[in-house]
Amino acid sequence: MTQNKEYAYFANCVSYQGEMLPLERYTLYSWIKKYKPSNILEIGTGTGGSTQYLSDAAQENGLGKIYSCDPIRSPRQDFIRSRNNLEFHQAISSTMIQHLIDNQINIDFIFFDGPQNPNTALNDLIKLESYIKPGTLFCMHDWHIGVRGYDSSIATKANKIKPYIEKSVEWIEIEILYGDKKNSNFDSLPYDSVGLCLYSYKVI
Repeated sequence: MTQNKEYAYFANCVSYQGEMLPLERYTLYSWIKKYKPSNILEIGTGTGGSTQYLSDAAQENGLGKIYSCDPIRSPRQDFIRSRNNLEFHQAISSTMIQHLIDNQINIDFIFFDGPQNPNTALNDLIKLESYIKPGTLFCMHDWHIGVRGYDSSIATKANKIKPYIEKSVEWIEIEILYGDKKNSNFDSLPYDSVGLCLYSYKVI
């Protein structure tokens, strides 16, 4: 893709507005392309914006199934039917995680973009830590704590999980998009992220 076509692809979902900024979509897509996970857990499907890029990248890799959940919102049914690498559950995150554990589905890429309750993300990660293998990658949207530059608002979902991971010797930072400064020249927006992280569990 040329730069203009590349930007257009990440600025405009095929069918969904989504809540991630273009650079965040590009970065998430690029991480899937680079690390080629076999099984991806997405918590917080929403209307399917990020799900589209997870699915596209996995499909281009020729491997990777997305297990995605959201108790309230959902992508359109025609989108779900069109993606043979997507398993969507209208369920809360803890139910989805238990489903994966019960069925011995080994997740090697985790993407959190769930509710603003900071306990949810932390509790979900702690539950996953007893199950996932070393080398599993963890990504989370709305990673910035405090007032963010893009919209001057504050997200609370990372308030507990962010310090937990940063203090942990088991999680290794790979890459961070910051929410209080410009991260790249990918687009002309004054701020291009509300915070996006990538960590590896125990090993890179």
